[in-house]
Amino acid sequence: MFLSLLLACSKQPDVIETPGPPPPPPAAKAIASDWPVSGSVGVVTIKNGDAPVRGTLDGVSGQVTVTGDWSGVDGQVAVDLSTWDSALALRDDRIKETFFDLAAHGTATFAVARLEGVPEGGPSAEGSPVTVTGRLGLHGTEQEVVVAATLTPAGEGFRLVTTEGFDVGMASYGLEERLQALLTLCGHASVDDTAKVSLDLALGSVPAPSDDTTEEGAGGEGEAPAAPTSDDGGS
Repeated sequence: MFLSLLLACSKQPDVIETPGPPPPPPAAKAIASDWPVSGSVGVVTIKNGDAPVRGTLDGVSGQVTVTGDWSGVDGQVAVDLSTWDSALALRDDRIKETFFDLAAHGTATFAVARLEGVPEGGPSAEGSPVTVTGRLGLHGTEQEVVVAATLTPAGEGFRLVTTEGFDVGMASYGLEERLQALLTLCGHASVDDTAKVSLDLALGSVPAPSDDTTEEGAGGEGEAPAAPTSDDGGS
């Protein structure tokens, strides 16, 4: 009996473990200070009231600088207008010479001022909706534009794709006379004075989009700019 009491008194009480603090969230993807920019620009215009003319510009270059965790973004992007391709050589030559005036204005520019909407910790793997604000330079004139896009981690960088195209009005860039000259040269009844523009840009080293990535119109969510197509064989 004495031995039983002794053993009972010497038994250690049960220890109740309290849960510790939760593990820290995974570290955000490191943000480099400078990202080289490449990619393509899609353009859709309407001629003769209802015939879309689609083209691409693949000569995209530049650099975007990111400070902190996407808290500050700026940069300069250039588009070589001589890379215009609508899959019809005659039309392309006329657009480059008569409308773009490559000899005097061979490059379009986009000065990035703000990138808003990136979540804390960086964009999600599925892509995060963002808004890009900057100044588009075309034919010697600059205008502010606001672009809705999706920012997605990809490869050793990020992919920025417009979720809907943004309008570029010819009158805003002093291109009315050149548009009229193109209209006369091609013999069309009309050409809309507003183009729909979409972007598919790579920031850093990003794999090229797959061949089955296409666009309906001028910029669907997560979609690349429209591939060059010829609508009716005319210019």
